[in-house]
Amino acid sequence: MKTIVALSLLLVASVAQAHPFHVSYAQVEFNRKSNSIEVALHTHAIDLERVLREVSGKKVDLDRTKDVDRLIQNYLKKVFLVRQAGKKKPLAIKWIGKETTIKSSWLYFEVLIPKGTKSIEMSQQLFFKTVQKQINTVNFRDGKKRKSIRFTADRPRHTLHLEQAKKPPVKAAKKVVRKAKK
Repeated sequence: MKTIVALSLLLVASVAQAHPFHVSYAQVEFNRKSNSIEVALHTHAIDLERVLREVSGKKVDLDRTKDVDRLIQNYLKKVFLVRQAGKKKPLAIKWIGKETTIKSSWLYFEVLIPKGTKSIEMSQQLFFKTVQKQINTVNFRDGKKRKSIRFTADRPRHTLHLEQAKKPPVKAAKKVVRKAKK
């Protein structure tokens, strides 16, 4: 009997430790043609289901819950914020979709950036209220420029500078036009 109790306790302890690292990873790319940032966010499915259950007050299964995409979008609007630097209002998230497996979830969305924006403030607070020591990493790409950013409860916001498409100098443009006329 003692052996069964000891094995049961060991099993419970191992399940509790089965997911000791709490991280999310996002690939974020600034698309100059559409003037948007495109986001592919990877997370553990169990963490996503847990937080959606807590915020909605109902059981959530990423594959079976009918309105799960809406629940995810509403949650992202609260925890993955992008603003023009110096502005208070977050920019709107456009939901693209998701891919889920038993272990992980990929969430795809984009944020349209107003033309002429030179800097954006990003706040990535996924799971901060539900998971201790959560770390969210964003790999940001803007043309050839790459930057890896770590978001923590102590530092949930970062400012990113966008490279705008460079206009050719006026003299160079005039030379191209003259050569084309010849």
